[in-house]
Amino acid sequence: MSADSAPGPPSQASVAAQWTRFLLAKADLERRGGALDDSEDEWDDLFTIEKFVLCGPIVDCADAIAKLEATARSISVGERTDGADQAAIAAVIRWLQAHKSGVR
Repeated sequence: MSADSAPGPPSQASVAAQWTRFLLAKADLERRGGALDDSEDEWDDLFTIEKFVLCGPIVDCADAIAKLEATARSISVGERTDGADQAAIAAVIRWLQAHKSGVR
């Protein structure tokens, strides 16, 4: 895994950049056969990144799209119980309402 996609605490990168980081790190972990009990720290790092994506600020359309993709993934696997996926949907709705005249 490259240093750019290595899991760890989210930096100040955008939500969209962190979503890309999450997808790359998750694919790498799964490719290496990362069973949850064998790679618990790496999975914890991924969940930290995912939570940042779900709860982080929306700056532009790319962030809103990343947040919706993360929400869809979260709901499809049913692993979140902290309400972050519902909060993400609400945040995207609020952002779209505030920026509806400039969003194309």
